[in-house]
Amino acid sequence: MERDAWLLCAALAAATVVYYLACTTSRRAQRRRLPPGPTPLPVIGNVLSLRGNMHHALARLARERYGPVMALKLGLVTAVVVSSPDAAREAFTKHDRRLAARAVPDTSRVRGFADRSMIWLPSSDTRWKTLRGVVATHVFSPRSIAAARGVRERKVRDIVGYFAAHVGEVVDVGEAVYSGVVNLVSNAFFSGDVVDVGEESAHGLREAVEDIILAIAKPNVSDLFPFLRPLDLQGWRRWAEKRYDTVFDILDNITNSRLADASAGNHAGDFLDSLLGLMSYGKIARDDVTTIMFDVFGAGTDTIAITVQWAMAELLRNPSIMAKARTEMEDVLAGKKTIEENDTEKLPYLRAVIKEAMRLHPVAPILLPHQAAEDGVEIGGYAVPKGSTVIFNVWAIMRDPTAWERPDEFMPERFLQRAEVDFRGKDFEFMPFGAGRRLCPGLPMAERVVPFILASLLHAFEWRLPDGMSAEELDVSEKFTTANVLTVPLKAREAWLLCAVLAAATVVYYLACTTSRRARRRRLPPGPTPLPVIGNVLGLRGNMHHALARLARERYGPVMTLKLGLVTAVVVSSPGAAREAFTRHDRRLAARTVPDISRARGLAGRSMIWLPSSDPRWKTLRGVVAAHVFSPRSLAAARGVRERKVRDIVGYFAVHPGEAVDVGEAVYGGVINLVSNAFFSADVVDVGKESAHGLRKTVEDMISAIAKPNVSDLFPFLRPLDLQGWRRWAEKRIDEIYGILDDKINSRLADTDADASTKKHGDFLDSLLELMSAGKIARDDVTNIMFEVFGAGTDTISITVEWAMAELLRNPSIMAKVRAEMDDVLAGKKTIEENDTEKLPYLRAVIKEAMRLHPVAPILLPHHTAEDGVEIGGYAVPKGSTVIFNVWAIMRDPTAWERPDEFMPERFLQRAEVDFRGKDFEFMPFGAGRRLCPGLPMAERVVPFILASLLHAFEWRLPDGMSAEELDVSEKFTTANVLTVPLKAVPILASSASELQAS
Repeated sequence: MERDAWLLCAALAAATVVYYLACTTSRRAQRRRLPPGPTPLPVIGNVLSLRGNMHHALARLARERYGPVMALKLGLVTAVVVSSPDAAREAFTKHDRRLAARAVPDTSRVRGFADRSMIWLPSSDTRWKTLRGVVATHVFSPRSIAAARGVRERKVRDIVGYFAAHVGEVVDVGEAVYSGVVNLVSNAFFSGDVVDVGEESAHGLREAVEDIILAIAKPNVSDLFPFLRPLDLQGWRRWAEKRYDTVFDILDNITNSRLADASAGNHAGDFLDSLLGLMSYGKIARDDVTTIMFDVFGAGTDTIAITVQWAMAELLRNPSIMAKARTEMEDVLAGKKTIEENDTEKLPYLRAVIKEAMRLHPVAPILLPHQAAEDGVEIGGYAVPKGSTVIFNVWAIMRDPTAWERPDEFMPERFLQRAEVDFRGKDFEFMPFGAGRRLCPGLPMAERVVPFILASLLHAFEWRLPDGMSAEELDVSEKFTTANVLTVPLKAREAWLLCAVLAAATVVYYLACTTSRRARRRRLPPGPTPLPVIGNVLGLRGNMHHALARLARERYGPVMTLKLGLVTAVVVSSPGAAREAFTRHDRRLAARTVPDISRARGLAGRSMIWLPSSDPRWKTLRGVVAAHVFSPRSLAAARGVRERKVRDIVGYFAVHPGEAVDVGEAVYGGVINLVSNAFFSADVVDVGKESAHGLRKTVEDMISAIAKPNVSDLFPFLRPLDLQGWRRWAEKRIDEIYGILDDKINSRLADTDADASTKKHGDFLDSLLELMSAGKIARDDVTNIMFEVFGAGTDTISITVEWAMAELLRNPSIMAKVRAEMDDVLAGKKTIEENDTEKLPYLRAVIKEAMRLHPVAPILLPHHTAEDGVEIGGYAVPKGSTVIFNVWAIMRDPTAWERPDEFMPERFLQRAEVDFRGKDFEFMPFGAGRRLCPGLPMAERVVPFILASLLHAFEWRLPDGMSAEELDVSEKFTTANVLTVPLKAVPILASSASELQAS
């Protein structure tokens, strides 16, 4: 598609300026007094320094070398890292307004979310001020929180109840508390649970919110190279769109339900009622209500649940501290059966435990990144440039040894000795909720709920570690994903993937240059001058076969070189050059250039389409298909099946007389059934319908994806990274296809096993399974052959019929000649048979001319030079090159064809010896040489038979009074060369088809 081609081109073109931008940005930065920091690598900057937990890595850099204010380059982004209480104090007291914007991750830009979210809007924005005021006054105000106390107490009792039902069992504390907190928040907001405590299901809401938060935290090239954002190279924004839609649909449904209740006079008295009241007065918009709900769900639930989990972990790891907390509770509560939220205000040691858990293991060890909105910011005597990302490493700040004694130890007593130190953003050595204008608005809720949950759990239960585990064995190492949670050591695959992507960018230009220099030492064909890195990709806009033909015709000749990324491509555009290639170098050119998507699930290593012709497996598969699928004997045996299925196509049009019908769609559905019946004696689609029990759609999707522009194909060294995600996407489709086809095989094998005397179907599948049982082919060979015939065979036949019909309707005189021939030969015959078409030379000439003028595959599947020594037209074709045969240009070559752009079937009567079997190089719609299309014998029977059947049964008209001259026969090349506007035509029952009328 044009858009995808432009997307790819832009992505590649962008790579050429990355290094330049990195260098110039670096030079400008050196003119200011930036903080010290590690020397950035070209392009990628300091990304490689951030492996593992980022807050640990940043703290280590600051502590060991660069100090409390440090500069990093993250791609093209300048980041200033603040790692001490004094530097944080200076930032928030002197520059809070200038630093109150956000560095917005690209995933949060989906659906314009960042422009209406309190989390991401800059504090200078009037909408942010409105939302912040609404939340402070109507959600987290003392009055609102007090009104919802009963809800919180009931939901915390549910959490306690869950643990009570699992006394003596090993329980996932974090999971149970998290789901309980989700319900606590949902009930406070809209008076309803969304999850069963301890369970993971949340009717879609919880999962979708978690997915979005996780995606925001993922390494993303778009965040490191902001100019690449429009390309969404890793696909995170597209991925997130679906999750945002899911979340907002659920929340909108809740809002709609509440509005309906309000209309009926019912009010729940929760936060949602308050927000809808403001909405009714025009103080906030409808999407403000939904966004506030999402923001609170996304940020609030995690913070509370993870803090409780950390506190519990440290108490279990420190039994003496656990004992002190329990003693305090026993003294204060004095045998009270049920604890209430207000009781926690009388538990200073428990509150100190929570503060210490927040200090030692902050849920957000790195605050959501700030952005310097203007110049003039200085921290620690260093300039912070406008547009910089400012990272507050609160994990390092709250373990600063100048502010805390024995900072790495869990010592709640420190908060009894320093009771004045609080988390409201005024004490910069302790700021787990941030500080300044961006202080977490949910703090008032958290400071009530966290102590209440922890106290309730300690009051109701004594706690033990499982399986005799000692306190010293409890793992309290950290993992920072979307929050700082308990973990086993972090898996680094995602971070390494991103680093590899970025590192790869640094060598692209070098590889392109060195490849180009080596190429100049040989006598390559002429071609347009390639741009650095991207080569000639920008020259291929529109239909590729048209673009290549234009370059060859206007300047570079019939053998031409292009650079497609790092790939050298030689384009052959004349019959003479094609003849030389296939007669002198067929063996050397009989390998394939394999698109990366075809490597999914190892498909290319077992596929007849992609295996090199030198591979023994290819020879076996090709021999099997030639002898047992497309042999004259096999095709003759299946003739009855084909005739029955073609009658189904005719029957479909017969029930739509006088209507404008999509010819290609109906023929395509019929051909699918023709192939499926020939293979396994069953239909898979209703003719004229799009459904095919999943098989057709999935096969189409796969073929379409193979034709998509893919960075991995232009820069082969990037294949392992699968930057655009096409290979991962294809794996699922291949699994679906093979699942369906394997079910067919299993069913057939089960039938055979159940009754050995069962009559065989006599189809291609029976033949293949016999070969399998004899050990001549493997089980997956059977599946692969079925998949490839479905993928390649159905399109070719149906599109050729559609093109032929379109040209006949556009050329009424030719249509009349065809009909006259049929009238003469068939002599009033009621039903046409497949063999009748052998007596219709003009109809066959029409089909050949349609294939010549509009080949379904205008560019043959690309060949690959397997060895050196290939010369075409006197030019060297290097080993490893892709060789592209532009058969569209070859079959319109004016030296081979008179008036080549006109539809003239008569040329094939005058030159009857010219055929499509790969020997006549001016006419090779099915290719030539070893890679000649193996399905040719089927196509040469079925295409004439379908076309003759349609012309025999119906007279055809264009719809809505359209004239022949108005019929659009322009081409669009996607996975095949199709009509830009699908052909719609009106069938009128012919007198020869009276039996159809009768039926």
